[in-house]
Amino acid sequence: MSKTYVALDPGRTTGVCVWSNRMKGIQLRHHEYEDGLVKLISRLGYLNPDAVIFETFQYRRVPNADLYPVEIVGALTLWSAHTGVPLFGQSPSAKTLWDDDKLKAAGLYLKGQPHANDATRHLLYWASMPKYCCSATLRKWALEMLHHVRGSQSSKPASDPPEQSC
Repeated sequence: MSKTYVALDPGRTTGVCVWSNRMKGIQLRHHEYEDGLVKLISRLGYLNPDAVIFETFQYRRVPNADLYPVEIVGALTLWSAHTGVPLFGQSPSAKTLWDDDKLKAAGLYLKGQPHANDATRHLLYWASMPKYCCSATLRKWALEMLHHVRGSQSSKPASDPPEQSC
């Protein structure tokens, strides 16, 4: 069953990570996006993802805090309500499972693109959580990557549950 998942690190520069098995094999693309909110939402429409994972905004009493991520989350919420594509928000702390060294070891690190790397971290974290990720293919891929970077002898997860719809 073909699936596409998009993870976002929202901000003035939004990190985007797209995982898909709709083409030949598994594809992972990640980059940073600075073209604005309307184009970001248009891009989501083009990608037609099965789910969108994003970093939630946590307000801290910081003078002149940039609230643009809040606008992105609001637009995502409206887009999700309109399209029916489920959203999964994650705390910024979800990124800690995949530090730079692990991304580098997995061949997923993009030098000079911290937001794209953060989006990739969110996708990998979400994919490794069975209660959230509904794609056995994505979960298996993410867990294999984690086993690889940890130097595990076995690259296979304990079980492969069947694909479910999100």
